[in-house]
Amino acid sequence: MQQTQKTGLSKNEKRLLVIVTVVALFYVAFQFGFMPQYNLYLERTDEYGKLLDQEMMVNRDLAGESAIRANYKQTLEDYALIEKQYRPASKSEEIGRELTKLCLDNGLEGPSLTLSKPVDFYAPGGDGAAGGEAAAFCTVTATVAATTSYDSLKSLLNAVDRIGYVRVSSLSFGFGEEGFGGEDPEAELQRTTVTFEVTMLNSL
Repeated sequence: MQQTQKTGLSKNEKRLLVIVTVVALFYVAFQFGFMPQYNLYLERTDEYGKLLDQEMMVNRDLAGESAIRANYKQTLEDYALIEKQYRPASKSEEIGRELTKLCLDNGLEGPSLTLSKPVDFYAPGGDGAAGGEAAAFCTVTATVAATTSYDSLKSLLNAVDRIGYVRVSSLSFGFGEEGFGGEDPEAELQRTTVTFEVTMLNSL
């Protein structure tokens, strides 16, 4: 009796084929399913990190801008307070009228006024002049010759003390016959010369 030859795969071959098929399916799923998603996840994570960094930079810039605005506003307020203490730079005619009125209001008679040109003023030790920066202040020297009395001169000096931007830099006078502050305190001086210095705030 003739024995027929078996056809088909053995159990080991079938098992090996199943393993190869499973590995192939896993590889295909990993390569074309999991890897693209994983790469997309990495890209999104990296993009998210960059966006967080940008958000931090924007927030920092906004915080800096708020601080700058607050500092700018405070600077303007501080400048306004300083500005009130000084006379704004003006024409010589206006300064002359102001000082002449100051002398007349305090009893000086026949004041004759001479004004110098405005000179930029820099704080001692500052490098504004060397650096070419604009001067914040300028000064004008005014010399007034007038006839006055002791009380009038005292009244003038007291008035100047109340004005922050005007000071008396020098004072010279000639005595009357009875002398200054002698038996007659009201004795007129022959002639008094007062030198004023007016400090003005330049427009910056």
